[in-house]
Amino acid sequence: MAKSKISSVLVSEDLEEELGKQTHKKATTGAELEKLYDDTSGRILQERNDFFLPQIRDFIETERWVNLRPEYQRRRRWDSGRILAWVGPDDDLRPVVEDFRASTRLSDLSFIYRSFYVQAWSAFELFVRTLIISYLEDVSDRANDFDSLKKAKLIERNLYHTGVALQQIFENRSNVAIDFYLIAKNAGTSIPKSKEVILNSTPFGIFLKCPSVDGIEEALKRIGFPKFDWDVVGSTAPVRQAFGTQNTRETVHQIAAFLQDAERTRNNIVHRGEGIRAVSEADVRQGLTIFKVIGDALADFLKSKLT
Repeated sequence: MAKSKISSVLVSEDLEEELGKQTHKKATTGAELEKLYDDTSGRILQERNDFFLPQIRDFIETERWVNLRPEYQRRRRWDSGRILAWVGPDDDLRPVVEDFRASTRLSDLSFIYRSFYVQAWSAFELFVRTLIISYLEDVSDRANDFDSLKKAKLIERNLYHTGVALQQIFENRSNVAIDFYLIAKNAGTSIPKSKEVILNSTPFGIFLKCPSVDGIEEALKRIGFPKFDWDVVGSTAPVRQAFGTQNTRETVHQIAAFLQDAERTRNNIVHRGEGIRAVSEADVRQGLTIFKVIGDALADFLKSKLT
């Protein structure tokens, strides 16, 4: 089974691009900016390129397009995922942040913490997807005949999600590499009396919702658990300790509230709402801790179903 590695993260392209811009920008005070513009003869200079119609015609005819993003303009980007790859929920973030701040001259610490928070959320999302696929692979290793997988409610699901994956053959919108010919071949084994059904585990993970309560329930439904009981997670000691709760019902309510708020915070940061939420070191630490204990509880639940 997959282990919970919440602190091993991937940074999204748009966030990485934004991080690259921020981490190479030298902090400038308001007074320095005013002096800069006051001392400049043209105050503000705007650059532009003007092309004549014959030039544009030549560009089109010769297919020699203008490179609006030449390589020599691209700055080397600092991937903040390298920090969280080795910062766990029990480690102190402050020395890492201070070192990062000193090396990049980035004055806005809240930007760093927002980046960490989004990456923690993305890691949890990846963990849930990996957990689903790992469970299917373990089930298939134990019993892969038609009757056993039919009893586990995986035959129809396998055909359905394979069909969804095959719909991407002309335009793959799943952001997942799919071997269409292989999954089509494997789907042919999902027939009655088959002694060796090959599950297409990867298609089970495409187009999953975010790891909210509804998203996790949908993911578990895909692998044969249509009515997941959150008491299984809320009753574990590490989850209760993380939330500081005493009983299962209270813990379950706290889990739902936390995941809802975490999703809202992530969306606010990524989609740049009218007012970006402030994220502190405590928020990042809490997120890493709670994502980990919930992930471990989900993994333990699935492990128990394999025995």
